[in-house]
Amino acid sequence: SALSVTCGGTADVSGTIVALGKGLHKAVFVPTKSGPYVLKAVIGGTEVIGSSIEYRVDANTTNVGKSVVSKVATQSVAGQEVMFTIRSRDVFGNDRLSGGDVVKIEFDGPGSSG
Repeated sequence: SALSVTCGGTADVSGTIVALGKGLHKAVFVPTKSGPYVLKAVIGGTEVIGSSIEYRVDANTTNVGKSVVSKVATQSVAGQEVMFTIRSRDVFGNDRLSGGDVVKIEFDGPGSSG
């Protein structure tokens, strides 16, 4: 019977199945989108009882090339607050949902030292 593993949820994920012998198989897949997924094993078109497993994929470490700065004011008034946002994302474009990254802001302008 044909054995297949499906992984659906935030994004469809494909993978490979390796026969290990003695009725054992190993499924390997690499999700790149963070979010909730459901894993199911199917043999001969019928889902294996108890194979429906819910799990969550979290974003990878922050990647500066995928992170974005937005809401930047191009002009302000002295003495008033200026704000902008940084959206931290991983290499796959997933939003980082937890903190812990060290963020350094550098200012350059009148009276600054660099």
